[in-house]
Amino acid sequence: ISNLDKTRLWRVKLVDELSKCVPDHLWLTNYEETGGDKIAIEGVTFSNLLVADFMSRLEASPLYGNVDLVVEKGTIDQRNVVKFKITASMTL
Repeated sequence: ISNLDKTRLWRVKLVDELSKCVPDHLWLTNYEETGGDKIAIEGVTFSNLLVADFMSRLEASPLYGNVDLVVEKGTIDQRNVVKFKITASMTL
C-alpha cells in the first residue's frame, strides 16, 4: 500500500511538469508511455527553434531525462510546419 501511495500522483506530476515545459506556438498531439520509464511525445510547431526550446526545458526538468528528437517537415492547410517526436526517460 505504501508503494502504491508513493507513486499514485506520479503521472499527474509528469503531465503538470510537461505542460510547464511547452512553449507558446508549439502543440502536442500525443503523449505515451512506451514501456519501463520511457515516454514518447509528438507534436507540431512552425519553427525548429521552438522544438529546441522545448527540448531544453525538458532536459532542465527534474522529472525528465535522456531527451532525444526526430524531426520531419510537414504541411497543415498549405502551411509548412515542423512535426516532431521526442523520446525521454521519466526520472523516478
